[in-house]
Amino acid sequence: MKFASTSVLFTACLSSYTFAQGPSFASIATSLAANTVIPDVLPAGFVPEVVLNMSYVGRPMEYGTEYFPYINETDFLPVVSYANDPEGWYTLALVDPDAPSRANPIRAQVRHYLSVNIKGGDILTGNNTSTPYLAPRPFPGCGRKRFVWVLAKQRGFDESLTVPLARPNFNIANYASTNNMTIIGANYFEVEASPADECVIPGGAVSSSAAPATTWSSAPYASASSSAAPTAYPTSTSTRKPKCKPATILV
Repeated sequence: MKFASTSVLFTACLSSYTFAQGPSFASIATSLAANTVIPDVLPAGFVPEVVLNMSYVGRPMEYGTEYFPYINETDFLPVVSYANDPEGWYTLALVDPDAPSRANPIRAQVRHYLSVNIKGGDILTGNNTSTPYLAPRPFPGCGRKRFVWVLAKQRGFDESLTVPLARPNFNIANYASTNNMTIIGANYFEVEASPADECVIPGGAVSSSAAPATTWSSAPYASASSSAAPTAYPTSTSTRKPKCKPATILV
């Protein structure tokens, strides 16, 4: 009996140690697939090679964490870290696969950020390819949305990497494949739009959550050159309290 107790204790300690080390690559893939980030953004069968650690306002992003744009939690680039080759080159992107809404993603993916030729893990060394950070700001009535961060390993420094000026209709998996990159990490978060009867798109048509809209204006996403700090949101009247809502991670 003493041996059995010791064995159970050892197993429990080992499980705690494994959890403390963070999620396994397989469990990350399971979490990404659970909310269809695989295959909506990442190819079917994707399994990461590194853990892409990110945090906004001091709260870690844990594969589905909810952040609150209306209190400016996502106004600026998050803190980013990942295991890297100091002499390697990387690309980091943020895309919106639910533009303007998950029910009607007629302009997905919107490219919110793209930085190429990042040396090692130093994000500041990258070139934003005329795609500076565009803070997630879902249009009223457009529901709950996913925003996906993707990390790719380049074969080497590539000064030819460019993208169209327009941000909508981007595809990060195709971009990586076309430019001989390997996607090695991903993470995502969710935000919820402020309430409205319909998904209202400034400068364009109303996007119904029940049926696809027939027209849509890309005006809200057209500018790719502005790097000015976002304007603070008005004080929210929502009664919902900010909370961390991570997806279930299996370890």
